[in-house]
Amino acid sequence: MMAFNIIIGFLIPWILGVYIYIREKRLFLVIYPFGCAVTYTINMIGFYFRFWRIKPYEYNVFASLPLNLGIYPIIGTYFVFLLYKGISKLYYLIFIFSLLTTVTELLMLILGRGVYGNGWNMFWTFVSYLGAYISAYGFYCLVRSKGVL
Repeated sequence: MMAFNIIIGFLIPWILGVYIYIREKRLFLVIYPFGCAVTYTINMIGFYFRFWRIKPYEYNVFASLPLNLGIYPIIGTYFVFLLYKGISKLYYLIFIFSLLTTVTELLMLILGRGVYGNGWNMFWTFVSYLGAYISAYGFYCLVRSKGVL
């Protein structure tokens, strides 16, 4: 059911994302699109090499659209928001966000919402999220150095 992807992967994250938009509009408008680009790139690589599939399988890559525009870039924006506000240390945040995102994906696998293939596993999932959050931090540093944030 595509409704699950839309509700869990898009609507609920956007409801939570409104909080950041209200608090820090500029940060949201700069970081969120970067998160979409990173998410889209990683997901397209994963689908191309058949590392994963998500339900509904008949929609193929289209099934990931709510996730590419919702949960993943919103979580990435929350990560940068917490850095921006100085809530926690960088390495702690990167590890915690990578771990929690990986555990969330594990839950979706357990619920039968997706499958891994071609040697993909939870370790590589963690590494991919780690890379995504490190790239978000790098982009954040870049835009801060240019005076955008």
